[in-house]
Amino acid sequence: MRLLLDENLDQELRFSFPMEMEVETVAFRRWAGMLDGTILELARIDFDVLITADQKLPEQQAITIEDVSVIVLHSLTNRIEDHLPLIPKVLTVLESVRRGQVVHIYA
Repeated sequence: MRLLLDENLDQELRFSFPMEMEVETVAFRRWAGMLDGTILELARIDFDVLITADQKLPEQQAITIEDVSVIVLHSLTNRIEDHLPLIPKVLTVLESVRRGQVVHIYA
């Protein structure tokens, strides 16, 4: 499974996923600063899931079955310390998430 971490997440979060998952960041892809719609369009080519802390992304973008799945993390801050406890929930969601599905994960 290929995961893309949005630029609003700490890049170090990628080390929290199992080795068999390929995890890249928007910054690594040099997509930082691009509009969300553009990132979604580019991500659908190489990724299965976009993980973001942008809680407004799903309502601002028309996500369809052709798009990547989107997992939205809800925590007190965007610091890695607040996102790390959500990773077990993310891993559970990844077992059954479907293309184009939006899943919200709360702290």
